[in-house]
Amino acid sequence: MHLEILSVPLYYYRGGIYGVIFVPTILMLAPRIGIANTLVATIVGQLILSVIFDHFGVFGLARYPISVPRILGCAGLLLSLYLIQYR
Repeated sequence: MHLEILSVPLYYYRGGIYGVIFVPTILMLAPRIGIANTLVATIVGQLILSVIFDHFGVFGLARYPISVPRILGCAGLLLSLYLIQYR
């Protein structure tokens, strides 16, 4: 059993740790800034990070370079976040 734990890729454990951080953070932020703001900020952050990961081919996946349409898409995501938070 001990050897099985050591054979699991490190990024699996990182994913678990991120989950442990993510869930309480969402539970604390939602009452303070609202559910829409919390969810949109989460999705925008994940999508922008995925564009960065694609550019560098993280986790050994295919590389998709950052391009003008992708930058405009990220800018649109940030604009949507601003518009949803605008009061």
